[in-house]
Amino acid sequence: MSDKLIFEAVGVPCDNGTQSCRIRSRLKDGNGSVVYLELSGVKRNKNLTENMLKTPFEQIGYIEHAFYEKPDGDESDKVERRIPCYFDYTNDGILSFVNSLLETNYQSILFDENIRVFETKDCIC
Repeated sequence: MSDKLIFEAVGVPCDNGTQSCRIRSRLKDGNGSVVYLELSGVKRNKNLTENMLKTPFEQIGYIEHAFYEKPDGDESDKVERRIPCYFDYTNDGILSFVNSLLETNYQSILFDENIRVFETKDCIC
């Protein structure tokens, strides 16, 4: 497994310097199962849910999609969320959240606008 967590950047840049407000990847969890993961981040504002507003984060991250993929690429079970649903949507916060959620040990993060998750069935990191 690579030590670099790689995401396709598919949204507009965030105010806090994070490459994209919407990112996705296909990677393996700590048990070797293939996971499709899509995350989004939103700047704190009055229109957020009560639970989002309870977080201390200025840019709040959340899971759009997280599910295991079968070998044929079809969706399988959703990834069990054993940790809080919201996280600090910064490079370090995303890295820490993914490592906790999927029991991985990525050391750095890379956003790539040229990767297309849907054009391959392979893991991109």
